[in-house]
Amino acid sequence: MRAACFLLAGASVAALAAGGIGYRAYRAEADADGSRAPAPPPPSPSIRVIAIGSMAAWYVPSRNGAAIIYVHGWGASRDQAWPEASDAVANGFGALLIDLPTLDGRRGVDWAPLAVGAVEAGVEFLAAQPGVLHLGGQAFSSGCGVLLQAAARDPRLAAIALLSPYASAREHLDYEYRRWGPIAQWPARVGARRAGYRVEELDSRQAAAMLAGRPLLVIAGTEDQVIPFAMSKALFDAAFEPKQLWPVPGAGHGEFGRVLKERYVAGLRDFFDRSLLPR
Repeated sequence: MRAACFLLAGASVAALAAGGIGYRAYRAEADADGSRAPAPPPPSPSIRVIAIGSMAAWYVPSRNGAAIIYVHGWGASRDQAWPEASDAVANGFGALLIDLPTLDGRRGVDWAPLAVGAVEAGVEFLAAQPGVLHLGGQAFSSGCGVLLQAAARDPRLAAIALLSPYASAREHLDYEYRRWGPIAQWPARVGARRAGYRVEELDSRQAAAMLAGRPLLVIAGTEDQVIPFAMSKALFDAAFEPKQLWPVPGAGHGEFGRVLKERYVAGLRDFFDRSLLPR
């Protein structure tokens, strides 16, 4: 009996170490030193490089009275959203592409409030621009959880488009460590918390339910292995009307442009046209 207890205790310690090491390794590429690769130079002369608080951003003024804030996914930067934003800009929308703060486990800083605060500061900037009457938001992957938290508290964000969203950060973390079940999932949660990534602060289901009838578009690939379609569908189910789910057969994580070609940006444009521009 004593030997079995020692074996169980040893296995638990090993699992804790494995989970924490696994979590750190998973985030290492983007966040090993608390920084990210800098965004490339602006791809268009119409883009202004500005500062939103301590973070950099790209800004293009609106020509139709509406503007969209764009939130990138994990480990990326503002340029990730330019393929979608460039189409919106060409059709008169203003665009603000922000950089989210990085996760810096060395300081143990709580990341979610900083990331949500960056979005909120971006919304304040857009709302203060002359001629901007209507605001929308678009986010990809883990950025969806951040945008939703800001939108739940700010009704000025009148329309939201989410690309490959999860239903909750905790469920997504558990999915990433699903191979060994709770033996790996619990240590991964502990490691995430120590690194400043408190998954309980990003409950997208609850935030989606607080959109209070604002238009929501969810786009998700049926072959997504990073954030499975079922997770995006669960988020969609938690929201109230008006809402639209756009499944993309054969698309993996963020592969909407590859599969849909020009129909992808055209669909996003149509959503924001209908949701933000007066008829």
